Amino acid sequence: MSLTTRRLQLVLFALLAACAGGSLPVNGPHGAPPFAGHSQLRSALPPELLYVTGGQPLTRHPFIEAFNAEDTSSSPQPIYTISPIDGGSYGYFAVDANNDLFAVNYFANGAKLIAFPSGKIRPIVNCLLDNKPQGMYADFHTLYLATPTYTIEEYKLPIRRGYACPKPNAVLTDQRAKLRGIQGVWSPAVDRNGDVFDVWYHPIGSSLGPAEIDVFPAGSKNARRFVGLPESSGLGGLLSTSSGDLVTNRGSRREGQTIAVFVRSSHTLKVFHHIPSGGYFGFARGNAGTELFASRDYPITEVVVYAFDLKTGDVGRVLRSFTSVWRNAGSIAVFSR
Repeated sequence: MSLTTRRLQLVLFALLAACAGGSLPVNGPHGAPPFAGHSQLRSALPPELLYVTGGQPLTRHPFIEAFNAEDTSSSPQPIYTISPIDGGSYGYFAVDANNDLFAVNYFANGAKLIAFPSGKIRPIVNCLLDNKPQGMYADFHTLYLATPTYTIEEYKLPIRRGYACPKPNAVLTDQRAKLRGIQGVWSPAVDRNGDVFDVWYHPIGSSLGPAEIDVFPAGSKNARRFVGLPESSGLGGLLSTSSGDLVTNRGSRREGQTIAVFVRSSHTLKVFHHIPSGGYFGFARGNAGTELFASRDYPITEVVVYAFDLKTGDVGRVLRSFTSVWRNAGSIAVFSR
């Protein structure tokens, strides 16, 4: 299995160790999560929050870190953290318009959908899913989960509280990916017109090969080809910006990757910020869409914030970064008022 495949499947197929035990709280880059009480959290939340995984480099039980996404200090630290639950491993994140945080919690034989209300550290949803999601996306009304069965499941928001997951309100099946691809679809995204995108991979043996992006036009249950990226063997995620651009990564870990922007969800492609090794793994938008957050693992694992031009789709200079994150941090979510 290729290194890219391993990275993409890290949270899906890892055999997890026993539930993490109690630790003395510390406030270092990879330490145990510091405790923060509910009343403290409710009164201290900044207008913009970054959610990402944190923990010791070799842990299989990362915690969730919530940063002030506007923190410009040289080494931002999380304002609060959420501990691992039930011995699982947090993977994908999404956040809705109310700052409710959704996380997928992975186990050796399954996955749960977890939901935390704004500023809370205890979940109100903790339910077992039928599939192990391979990507998650939220807009104002719907939560989208990509699955290894070549489907995108749509759940109406808010999701009811409790330990039983609701049935999806709609299911889209990517027949093109099912016919030609391997290991399902990944990384759903939805643009301002209601078009639904996903990523899938051609096989090279039993590993993930070149990537393709498909699109379900708004209201359609039939996927069509959006673009093929034959030089890309590991797309970390998709993001639709408030101006309608589609953001992902392009290239391979061996030859380097760039941030790729399809302007106004068209085939006009722009690339920015090449890194010679490693890759980009998750994207989010902030500050009324004028900032692009990206997680990457070169030269170190970090979340980098870039200026973003809504008119041109250009990714500009680095504004700040967050380095106190888990070594395998990938998916990120940003809430912005």
